[in-house]
This record gives sequence, C-alpha cells and structure tokens, in this order.
Amino acid sequence: MKSAVRYRMLTAMLLILTLTGCAPRIVSRATTASAVTFRKCADSPVGVIREFIRGVAELSLAILRSLIPDGTPIFAVFGDGDEKRGRAVVKDIVDHPEIRKGGDVGSAYEVLKVESDSTDQHRALIERSVSIVPAGRPTEQYEETYQRWFRVAVQLESNCITNVVPLDAEWRRQ
Repeated sequence: MKSAVRYRMLTAMLLILTLTGCAPRIVSRATTASAVTFRKCADSPVGVIREFIRGVAELSLAILRSLIPDGTPIFAVFGDGDEKRGRAVVKDIVDHPEIRKGGDVGSAYEVLKVESDSTDQHRALIERSVSIVPAGRPTEQYEETYQRWFRVAVQLESNCITNVVPLDAEWRRQ
C-alpha cells in the first residue's frame, strides 16, 4: 500500500516536472518593447474641422500644427502636398480687396455645415464675417458676409487633417 502511494506521488512529480519544462517562458513586461504612442488630433472629423477654422481665424500656427500629422508642413495641407500652392490658397482664404487698398479688415470664420462624402472625406461650408474700415475713412465701418465650400481630408485613426482644398473658386457674398 505504501509503495502504491509513493509510486503515485513520484508519477505526479514527474508529470509536473515534464509539463513545466515544456511550458513557454514567460517574458516580463519590463523586457518587452515599449508601446508606440498615438497622437489623436480631435475626437471627431467635425471637431477637428471646427478647431482648424479657429486656427485659421486666429492665424495660430500652434493650433494648426496640433491638428495635422506630425512632420507635415502646414502649407502642404492647403496645397494638396505642394507648399507653394498652399501659400497661395492660404493667402486667398484670408485676403480681401480692402486689405490691398490699405483698409483695416477683421474676419471671423464659422463652420456652418459639414457633409461627409466618405469616412475620410468631408465638405465644409465656412462663413466669413468681415468687418471693414476703408483706407482714409477711419469713421466709416461696414460688414460683409461670405460663404465658401472646402473639401477636407481627415485621417481615420487620428482625426488629423491631411488636406484642405477650396471647392468654390472664391468667397461668395451673402
């Protein structure tokens, strides 16, 4: 009887040693590669478009940079990858004839509507309210309102803006 118990215990110990010897090694977390950090520009495509327009209105490079992928030049976003074309588009977005005449022009931008063509392509209708003090007439002031459609491409995972293209040739006065 004693030998039967010893035999079972010895068999159980050998079985345990055999199974633990075949088990894969457990690698601690400290020795694994660190996780790659992932930057998210906004919670949604609509949110990133609204923030982007705020960055344009405030002429804030910090806001604009925070909403585009790391390493992407700001003007390239407006020029479909071409920085020179992007500079011309930005100038067109903020320009007004009264500025060229020497007048004082202040603009406020607002996103009126965002329509999704696909998960990463959106059309945004932007309203621009302009307050103008004509050159040489500091006591006069008037306001104008314009609208313009833009196509905005947004990365799916990060909601960062990768491309902004005007769909209308120019701002339409309302």
